[in-house]
Amino acid sequence: MATNITKEEDNFLRIVYLNYRVGTTALRRYFDNVLPNLPSDLSSPTNMSILSNLHKPPRGKRRILYQEQWDILYPPSGSQLVSSADLDVTLMVCLLRNLPPQVSQPPNGFDVLPQSSDLSPGAHIARIKCYKNFIVSHSKDGKLPDNDFNAIWIDMEKAILGLGNQQDVVDATYAKTNILDYKALQEQVNHSDNIQQNRKRLNEQKFELAEHLGKIAKLETTLNKHLAKVGDISEKAETACKIAKLETTAENLEKDIENQTVRLIKWYKTIVHNIDIDKTEILDNLKDVLSCEANAEIRSRNISKQQKNREILGQIIRKNNSSANKMFLEVLKEDRCYKEYATKIEETDVTQFDLELLYIGMLINKIVLSYNKST
Repeated sequence: MATNITKEEDNFLRIVYLNYRVGTTALRRYFDNVLPNLPSDLSSPTNMSILSNLHKPPRGKRRILYQEQWDILYPPSGSQLVSSADLDVTLMVCLLRNLPPQVSQPPNGFDVLPQSSDLSPGAHIARIKCYKNFIVSHSKDGKLPDNDFNAIWIDMEKAILGLGNQQDVVDATYAKTNILDYKALQEQVNHSDNIQQNRKRLNEQKFELAEHLGKIAKLETTLNKHLAKVGDISEKAETACKIAKLETTAENLEKDIENQTVRLIKWYKTIVHNIDIDKTEILDNLKDVLSCEANAEIRSRNISKQQKNREILGQIIRKNNSSANKMFLEVLKEDRCYKEYATKIEETDVTQFDLELLYIGMLINKIVLSYNKST
């Protein structure tokens, strides 16, 4: 164990490793045994109807599948064959519990930890799902006492043994005693070496998002007051529809900001190292995004083109609005050498798993940075 990492922090990181590296692999093996012909299963009219009701449920029912998850199962292009490798834990559990042959759920369902004596496949699936959610909910703390660590490890080993194969059991044993490569674990969670800076910018973006949501809330309050005074039923319905649209707008706005951040993180290294801003005159074409002072400062500094690209990306991310992001992509599209980059960035999938990794990665970066400062 790294000398600068406390035992409780090491416990937490090992549980992260066990769940995301070993537990998820074991679940994926089980998934492939139950649904070995996933493309065929997804194209079945009966199964499509089941999943469609989860995506767009009848009035009064809670939505289970969100648009980004639906796009993974049914890519808009229609050409990609979907496999279990494309699915995160949430999607695999969703399909296992809803598509035939449905996995029998534990007595208390898949969202509650089952009794330790329950060794059914459904119970093992619930363990992996619940501990994944536990990791996300405890990511701000990042510490795990020995008692909790041992209890979770025993529970997870049951799930891995019940769902995976002998190699998964060996990997679990290895993860408990061997020295973990914290840097490699950090990179797995982070997507890129620069994710810490982008997470800081994501936090900055959320302040602006809160401002937008505040404005929407005020509009909603005004509409609610108006709705209370409206006597005509049809006008009430129309006003209620406007409120629903505002709520949808707020939800989409938050998702759009997070999705844009994840896409930039995934393409950060490629943009930094492969784009020649002097050749494409990006600085000139981004005059409506970068301030004159920022533009002049970047030009005057004796720095590499990679560092210039980092400066530009930082400015765009901090702007935190759709127009800045779109303007950057439009500038890339204007150059035939970089047009393909812009298209691929726009088409990059963002899964719930990606967003969860943002929060977990934030914790791991914080731990690693604090130890670097102390040495």
